[in-house]
Amino acid sequence: MENFNIRRFGKTLQLTLIKSRREYLNMNIGFFIAYVLYSCFILLFEDTNDVYIMEIIKWQIVHTYAVFYSIYLCVGGCLIFNNMKTKENRISFIMLPASNLEKYLARYIYVSVFWFLIGIVTFCIANLVSMPLSLAFRNSMLPCLIPDILRYLFEFNKDSIVQMGLPLMWTAVIMGIFWYHTFTVLCGTIYRRNQVVFTWLTTFILIFIFLCISVAADIHITIDNGLYDWEDQRHFINLWSTIMIIVFSVLIVLNYYLSYVIFRRMQVVNNKWINL
Repeated sequence: MENFNIRRFGKTLQLTLIKSRREYLNMNIGFFIAYVLYSCFILLFEDTNDVYIMEIIKWQIVHTYAVFYSIYLCVGGCLIFNNMKTKENRISFIMLPASNLEKYLARYIYVSVFWFLIGIVTFCIANLVSMPLSLAFRNSMLPCLIPDILRYLFEFNKDSIVQMGLPLMWTAVIMGIFWYHTFTVLCGTIYRRNQVVFTWLTTFILIFIFLCISVAADIHITIDNGLYDWEDQRHFINLWSTIMIIVFSVLIVLNYYLSYVIFRRMQVVNNKWINL
């Protein structure tokens, strides 16, 4: 089947969500417990009667959640084809009455859009639960952080960066985050077992290689670049931001393409460790 059929794709996506329910439920339960415990225990070591301290605690929790959430999304990308670990699972998925594109998109939406949304829902529930539970640890209740975390996730310091006249820098940061998620999807497609471990290992190796090349080639970028006028500095930063946006865009398309090509070449019997 090579033609894309929206109805067939919908059924494939529905089947994917049903068969993967244990996976995302276990992951989000662990995420829920980690958030609640962190939110409550952090109150044990601070003076919650001080308004200024409580404000600091609030932003500590928001930033920690952002780190948890980033790791959570990257783990989701690594698990894009976690449903094809065993021979029986591979046969079942490959033989589905759907085209390769429909099956790939179903799995991609599951590990990206679905994980993104259910992660936010999990945080909201965890925050609401930790509010009254925090009273058991201290006499003050943890404030509702749902508006703060949503603003942090969707704006990501956009206002302050844009006010500095660097809108392209904000776009480059977002593109970089999006690129790394596509990188985890590619690694999740390549590696058959222990995808999360091998993805992090690949990341560290690439970072190490990049640092070695930078040191060997004496590559460094200074913000002022000898330009002490802020207007010139702003143009310099926007120029590099534009270059990074183009590079990240190319890499994102390349990651998707390679991931899809590897998926199409998957067989019932593959290499023990990689899907090649």
